[in-house]
Amino acid sequence: MGELKKSIVKGVDKLGLPFPPRPKEIKSPLLWIAIDPKDKYTQDIYLVNETGKILEAVIANVGGFESFDDDVIGYSGPDIKYENVENGS
Repeated sequence: MGELKKSIVKGVDKLGLPFPPRPKEIKSPLLWIAIDPKDKYTQDIYLVNETGKILEAVIANVGGFESFDDDVIGYSGPDIKYENVENGS
């Protein structure tokens, strides 16, 4: 891991009062999905593993909801399953 930086985040809240001092966020994710758009209709989706371990299986999907007045409609996309994900891939 990298060295802890001593920078301080400064700012004000909604009332204009200063935030208490705190260190900047320096963490980075160990597992994420990267999207590489090829053109208007095609994109490649990659699972990036920086955990230091081989992952036996990871399942990702997309979902959400929309509301119209009192009606709520849920939706989801297909599951994407990654198996035996090597570290650094």
